Amino acid sequence: MNARPLLVFDGVCVLCSGVLRLIMRADDKHHKLDYATAQSDLGQQKLAEYDYDLNEYETVLFITPNGEVFEKSDCVFQVCRTLGGIWKGLLIFKILPKSWRDGLYDFVAKRRYRWFGKSDYCERIPEKYLQRIIR
Repeated sequence: MNARPLLVFDGVCVLCSGVLRLIMRADDKHHKLDYATAQSDLGQQKLAEYDYDLNEYETVLFITPNGEVFEKSDCVFQVCRTLGGIWKGLLIFKILPKSWRDGLYDFVAKRRYRWFGKSDYCERIPEKYLQRIIR
């Protein structure tokens, strides 16, 4: 089993790739996370393992080394907790009811392609970070 949590994200979503670029930049020194696109072999394997359908996939997954899975707002909070530092400040939003947090997440997720578009595979991620994505 991997020693680091795995973040599975939509590799063609411009919004997802942009957010991932910020996360990877914050994770640059300590490399606390591993990354895979939902479209990759590993991403497909993890989606199947945890009963997600790629065609219905509208969340980022945070998978711990022991196999625990977090999605939607809980995934965001796990990333913030893992990165630490200023990112931990976002944990204050955990006081909001989960239904509100996930409702907002779903609202944006369902409209992400319309608002931000799609691009070629991880097009917006700099080359130095692309090598850190497990394919």
